[in-house]
Amino acid sequence: MVISPLSRSSDVTLLETFQAEQLIHGWRDEYNIDITDELHGHKQIYLYECNKSKLRFFVPSDVVGSERLYQQLEKNYNHYFSTKWEFEAAIRDLSDCASALEIGCGEGVFLDLLSKR
Repeated sequence: MVISPLSRSSDVTLLETFQAEQLIHGWRDEYNIDITDELHGHKQIYLYECNKSKLRFFVPSDVVGSERLYQQLEKNYNHYFSTKWEFEAAIRDLSDCASALEIGCGEGVFLDLLSKR
């Protein structure tokens, strides 16, 4: 049973299934980065959405970007952190909020963008 990490609800929807080999080849082709170790031997990665909170999350939960991965992205792709589509989606979602807390914000690019809006 899959549980949303935010709401702790099992009311979730499977949105997409990713094959590990396709991810590995895609990252190698697009970024010249080998993410094999990041996937911890998993053959498939699943994207779910919590029907209560609308949070989207990946399963298995141990597939997260390591510090090494983000260092490689930051070193080789300065634009990676400044052009993420998620930033615009989050800004729309936060349009009625007076404050926001971002956890795992890296250098704070999103918060800088949000404060300017």
